Amino acid sequence: MSKRIKIGKDKTVVLKNAFSLTVMQATNYLLPLAVLPYLARVLGPEKYGVIFFAQVFINYFMILSDYGFNLIGVRQIAQNKDDKNKLESIVSSIYNLRLILGILGFIILFIIVNSFSRFQEDSLIYYFTYGMVIGNILLPSWFFQGIEQMKYIAILNFISKLIFTLSIFFLITEEQDYLYVPLLNSFGFIISGLIGLWLLKNKYQISLKIVPWLKIKEQLSNGFHVFISNFSISAYTTTNTFILGNMVKDDIMGYYGGSEKIIQAFKFMFTPVYNATYPYFANLVSTNKKRALKEFKIGLLGSIIIGAIVCGISLYFAKEIITLVLGSDYLAGIDIFMILAILILLTPISYFLFNVVFLSLSLEKYSMKIYIAGGVINITLLVSLLSFLDSPAIAAAVSNVLTQFFNLSAALIVFYLYLKNKIRGLNG
Repeated sequence: MSKRIKIGKDKTVVLKNAFSLTVMQATNYLLPLAVLPYLARVLGPEKYGVIFFAQVFINYFMILSDYGFNLIGVRQIAQNKDDKNKLESIVSSIYNLRLILGILGFIILFIIVNSFSRFQEDSLIYYFTYGMVIGNILLPSWFFQGIEQMKYIAILNFISKLIFTLSIFFLITEEQDYLYVPLLNSFGFIISGLIGLWLLKNKYQISLKIVPWLKIKEQLSNGFHVFISNFSISAYTTTNTFILGNMVKDDIMGYYGGSEKIIQAFKFMFTPVYNATYPYFANLVSTNKKRALKEFKIGLLGSIIIGAIVCGISLYFAKEIITLVLGSDYLAGIDIFMILAILILLTPISYFLFNVVFLSLSLEKYSMKIYIAGGVINITLLVSLLSFLDSPAIAAAVSNVLTQFFNLSAALIVFYLYLKNKIRGLNG
């Protein structure tokens, strides 16, 4: 008679959350991928390049308004989820700060758009795209993740992406309609954000209040290391693309953006599992560090194996993937695609180390140092490559890959030293 396999309660929660986040990730990338072939063909490389460049630029303001709470906020909520008064104080202080950062971001956007001709040509595109920042500020995804109720994140994300996807097919019928793409995208973000706020108030009885400046200042301090890390990451992702957008024609941006959109779907396929396990590991480290370290190594090995397989498949079928998703007009950017495809191997390993292992072990200060060093290395590499490579797009892609390889190598060294008790004493 076979024994029934028992799964611990904590593992069951992780599995449920992993399923919810897998659904969210599938929604996050599969629905946009479903609309990408249509959008890429209707708009063409040039107009698609304009939309992509605007999203890249607005990503700076997404990072500013997030201020690390997508990770640090999760930890604060997870550690205080049984104390309603403390939860309300944390949630209110985070919302207060994000509102201030959102207003500051729009002021900066307004100044930039009205100061440079590159942005004045399509000023409405940037303002419409900023709606994504507003929706992101409204949505308390960090709260749901912290209380380990990821199903709400999945549902709200699905609503956002479904609104965008259906609207595209009905409202975008010719190249001139490109102006409505960011407007529809932002509308989806804002609707899901408002529903998230409603759930926060009506299901969890969390009321938002104006908090003293001291509380806001405390949150500024809490999220600082992760914010600097995220901003440094942008130095070899967003910044490379931003610089490229100011150097090449919009059709080249279309090739680069199309390739990046496809690669993102592959390289972040592990993210749901990692995000679901983060609260679990954060608690496990405090109760059974030895077991946590053992499970960290298993997760690391699994990321390497699966990442290598998916990366190999993507490289082998590069031409077929581009033709299927974007159309034959985008095959001119196949070299860009093949370089960026290496990130399918590197990114999942790095994400697991930085966003699960390091945060669970309270090693985020090392993440910040690595990312800052990586940002400096990237700018140096990019300037050097631009000087002797004919294609700025290839230079941006190669610089991105080499920088992420450096970051991963540095993270592996830090984790190895931690396991060898070289830096454990510094972190308790």
